[in-house]
Amino acid sequence: MNLTEEELIRLCKKKNAKAQKLLFNKYYGILLGICVRYESVNK
Repeated sequence: MNLTEEELIRLCKKKNAKAQKLLFNKYYGILLGICVRYESVNK
């Protein structure tokens, strides 16, 4: 699936599982890195 950000978000809001998985796969690495960084600062 080759979707724009807007299309992807629109489909996620409609509970489209494939779009949700695409969104997760697109951003989980970046967001996990941010979470790990904040966690290490708060210890």
